[in-house]
Amino acid sequence: MKTVTRSNRFYYHELDEKDASAIKNDLMLYNSMLHKAYKYLSLKNKGVYIKSNEINKELKHLYGTNDYFPLSCLWKAQSLFKADYEHHQLWLKQKKQQLKRIEMKIDEKQKKISKLDKQIQKLIDKTKAGKQTKQDYLKEVQVLKPEKKDLRINCHSSSSKRIEHIKSWKEL
Repeated sequence: MKTVTRSNRFYYHELDEKDASAIKNDLMLYNSMLHKAYKYLSLKNKGVYIKSNEINKELKHLYGTNDYFPLSCLWKAQSLFKADYEHHQLWLKQKKQQLKRIEMKIDEKQKKISKLDKQIQKLIDKTKAGKQTKQDYLKEVQVLKPEKKDLRINCHSSSSKRIEHIKSWKEL
């Protein structure tokens, strides 16, 4: 039993040189027009007044083709531009969520630091009153102060991450 298959693919080495070069030239022309249409759409998005039919006419005049290529490129560029815009919005939303998480971590660490400060202050007050024991002193020196130091270092690194996120976000 024979099976017949059909494919949209073609291979340049199977074509005549004339046909292969014509297809390559058309693809290069299409990609160039697509790039130019995308550039016009980005200018239009930045506030430069350009009508969609003017882009079509400009491409048609610039490349000297019929309406098919410019319109096709314009539609493709519009869909690419819309997809890029949606991807950019999604990326901004993710950056906001990351920034929010970082700020929450910083707040948690600062709360822990303030609790440790209160505990250390209680031990210092105990020392001033002359009621400090050896266990209190060891707890202060071996547990509380190193933990506070580690939290401050972590808080500082989180703050620098936050600043980097804000800078990258503002660049966009």
